[in-house]
Amino acid sequence: MRNAAATRRGPVTLTVGPVATFAPANPVLYLQVEPAGEVRSLFNACLVGPLERPQQREFVPHVTIDINRPDDEHAAARSLLSGYRADVTIERLDLMQLAMIDGRERWQPIADADFGGAVSVDAGSLRVALTTSTLVDPVASATLELDSDRLLGNGMGDGLVVTARDPQGRAVGVVAGRRRGRRASVLRAIFVADGARRQGLARRLVEAWERVAVSGGAVRAVAPGLSSDERALLSHLGWDQSEPIPDRRFS
Repeated sequence: MRNAAATRRGPVTLTVGPVATFAPANPVLYLQVEPAGEVRSLFNACLVGPLERPQQREFVPHVTIDINRPDDEHAAARSLLSGYRADVTIERLDLMQLAMIDGRERWQPIADADFGGAVSVDAGSLRVALTTSTLVDPVASATLELDSDRLLGNGMGDGLVVTARDPQGRAVGVVAGRRRGRRASVLRAIFVADGARRQGLARRLVEAWERVAVSGGAVRAVAPGLSSDERALLSHLGWDQSEPIPDRRFS
């Protein structure tokens, strides 16, 4: 999925609408998506590794509106939405998993990748690739033994995560937090694998995290609950330590 997201160098603008249906084969009412070819290319680029599987039917990019409605209600909806079109901007790919939540099957995001791919940086003798996301990659979470729920809270889509991977694609560091409103961010944890420590990787990760926070509109960040070593790093990077919680004001 990360490689698929990397095929785009920035956000994708799509047009949704007008309305259509898969009936009579399938009673689904949906909005068409254009350019369909670009979405199909992204979809096909995701079908590698554990996501690779034979396609039983043609992939049609669409936004589902409703399913299993009587034909007369479908006709009314198609008439009402016949002229509907809207442009939307998509900034990342999300990997969803069907799970039982509160006794109902729901699609739940388990991983995501921002468009634009990785940024390669040097940290001592290490050459690492930095990627941004709203969730901690489940493979990285398992490798570094992270509790992503504790780090990111219960919010949907407000996580702010930077992950470092070595040339073999293994996660060697993560800085995780979340956005708090439109103008503030919270840094919750800094993790660096044992074999990657003392090479400046934590600094690189925090600096990248700050840039992502600022690009999202943050003018301030706080970092509660960090260790003394982590606080020392933030102090070196210009965070204010005069209050109990480290604070960073972005100009």
